[in-house]
Amino acid sequence: MNPGPGFASRILLARLARGGCAPTVLMYHGTPAGRTAPAPYSLHARHFRAHVEVFRRLNWPTRCLSELGTATAGPALYLTFDDGYRDNHTHAFPLLHAAGLCATWFVPSAHVGGRAAWEQLPPDQQALMSRSELLELADSGMEIGAHSRTHADLTRLSGARLDDETAGARQELEDLLGRPVLSFAYPYGGHTAQTVAAVAAAGYTAACTTRAGRVDPDDGPWRIRRITLKAGDDADALVRKLWLGANQACRRDVIANLWQRLGRGGIRRVGGLLARER
Repeated sequence: MNPGPGFASRILLARLARGGCAPTVLMYHGTPAGRTAPAPYSLHARHFRAHVEVFRRLNWPTRCLSELGTATAGPALYLTFDDGYRDNHTHAFPLLHAAGLCATWFVPSAHVGGRAAWEQLPPDQQALMSRSELLELADSGMEIGAHSRTHADLTRLSGARLDDETAGARQELEDLLGRPVLSFAYPYGGHTAQTVAAVAAAGYTAACTTRAGRVDPDDGPWRIRRITLKAGDDADALVRKLWLGANQACRRDVIANLWQRLGRGGIRRVGGLLARER
């Protein structure tokens, strides 16, 4: 059974669907379907199926991350997946493709077809997509971006090693896939002025952090915020996070936000009234 959004969430979704907020980038990791509990930053495939129902009801356009800087004004969803887990290909990709939705996968280029050795994951959740699987995604209109070469903490690197993890990752993926690679996600979300400069110099047009919130033009194209989805986030949790534009979004937060809006003369806009996380 894959329950979709509940009654209260459907009301919030109807208001969100009317627009009025900035583009929103969501961050996923693995989407396993076995009996083993998902890793903390993964989401069971049954929950992801319910998330796709939320996207269908929301009816915002979904775009690839590299399109963010050239997109027209108005609300939009940018679905991103870090690390390139094979269970994304098995469970998430078919649902997105069938629904006509676009997403971006950030892949550590040196580990294509390997395993996520940098994380303490259950063995059945460690496998990463192969070249042929990534090409299948790309051929279907999905975007493949870089996640460094080795999933290194870029804030600890400089000089040639930093260039190898940024520019080297782009070159390696382009050689592997035979198509441009324009987007990037910082491993562990770590970024400094130096790492941002290296990503920009490598020719990426957009780069994602793990800072929470909606897209803020003041951040620039290489410090894009995202909302994180974690294990246990069902359809209602996703709607709350979309409504508030935040990683922490319990029912009490939504009620407080609605009360705050009503106190300001009615619900005219969606999102952004709570202090955003930095």
